[in-house]
Amino acid sequence: MKKIVVLLLTFNGFLFIACNDDSPLTDEDKPYGELQVQGIVTDTNLQPIDKIQIVVHGEGNIYDTLFTNKKGEYEKTYFINPAVTDYDIKAEDIDGDANNGHFKDTTIAFSIEQNEFVGASGKWYVGKATKIIDFKLTKK
Repeated sequence: MKKIVVLLLTFNGFLFIACNDDSPLTDEDKPYGELQVQGIVTDTNLQPIDKIQIVVHGEGNIYDTLFTNKKGEYEKTYFINPAVTDYDIKAEDIDGDANNGHFKDTTIAFSIEQNEFVGASGKWYVGKATKIIDFKLTKK
């Protein structure tokens, strides 16, 4: 008798799960895209600045830090929720005079429009958007 009850419960549970269309969306069921941010950080003489901290922020999407290389370049790609369209990116000199001067922090706000995403495929992938954001920092 116990075997029949277990089988019936398992069978009923399977039917309930298979027929339940009101289940919440999972992360795999939401639109997503990619955002590539890249750029060059220079001083007012257009000389690249090494080791500048770059902070990328998008509400509920991204809060990340990266650094420029010796050529003043930075680049990173993020998986994002395409419904978040407003971002800001900040260049901060955190090493003082080590890179030929102490530079003022600079923040640039940017937005992503839906038509900037390219290469959409499948049901949920909206594509990739690329933002090139260059900074020209002034000394403090």
